[in-house]
Amino acid sequence: MKPFSYITKLWTALCFGFLCFSLATPLGFAQTPSIPGNNMDIATTDITVFIQGAPAHADEMNENFETIRERYNDLSAKFNQLLEYVRNLDSDPGDPGNPPTPPSSAVLVAHQKFDSSLTDSVTGETAIAMTATNDVATQIDYSAGVTGQALEMRNIRLELPSADPWNLSFPNYSISLWVKAINNPGVMSILKLNAVTGYFELVTGDSLEVFWQVQTVTNGVSSNMHVPQALTDEQWHHIVLVQDGGTRKMYFDSVLQHTDDILTPQIADSIHRVGGVYPPLSDYFLDEMRLYDGALTQAQINDLYTNP
Repeated sequence: MKPFSYITKLWTALCFGFLCFSLATPLGFAQTPSIPGNNMDIATTDITVFIQGAPAHADEMNENFETIRERYNDLSAKFNQLLEYVRNLDSDPGDPGNPPTPPSSAVLVAHQKFDSSLTDSVTGETAIAMTATNDVATQIDYSAGVTGQALEMRNIRLELPSADPWNLSFPNYSISLWVKAINNPGVMSILKLNAVTGYFELVTGDSLEVFWQVQTVTNGVSSNMHVPQALTDEQWHHIVLVQDGGTRKMYFDSVLQHTDDILTPQIADSIHRVGGVYPPLSDYFLDEMRLYDGALTQAQINDLYTNP
């Protein structure tokens, strides 16, 4: 165990106690009640006035509760990051003089919400919907998504803007998306980035099992990560791809499925595609596609899974 870990834990406990006190005070839980001067004051209290004022107090309490709930959610997430940092202090067998890496600082750099729009909410760039005959699609359909709306990839594919950030020009990255297959389409192309040499693809096999396929630039070494679960239940599933240093990780519904040490190939400054390239096009729904500059932690992936 690293030196000062007990002090760190004590400091964490004190922070959490202060957090609870600060949340309780606006609701009146931590305030000292006023005590009547004598029993006669209690006996002569006007009960009618108290009852008449109760609705106003209840409304005020409800407003306070909504405010406190928002503060709690924000502070709770920060507290969880602090706990993760403390656990790393205890488990890291390295030099006590070198503290472990702080919680992930992954930054959201692209986000397609697909709420009746193909415009990225972060970059402001708009994807182009194409048909199987390589024409610009005149009809784009949306349906109920995992949150808000989702894009129907039934008769179209998307061409993402060629500019960064989809060129993955940063050392670590994370790609998060939600997908729901429909009509048992078989082989599906979900995401294909244009690699200089080799390939970078997220696809499904004949039985709708999910594969993350990459081939490196230098030696042609390839890796096909897959998950045992298949997209055959016509339900929403969360897929996360992470490059973290020299390690690639693949998550399915927040569960780590595979890791390897094969790096992502160099991605070219060209068109990147979502959906099939050649007919027949894939048949699925896509929602909440995010790209991060940085590697997401397990805790952050859990949060994206429970709060898409």
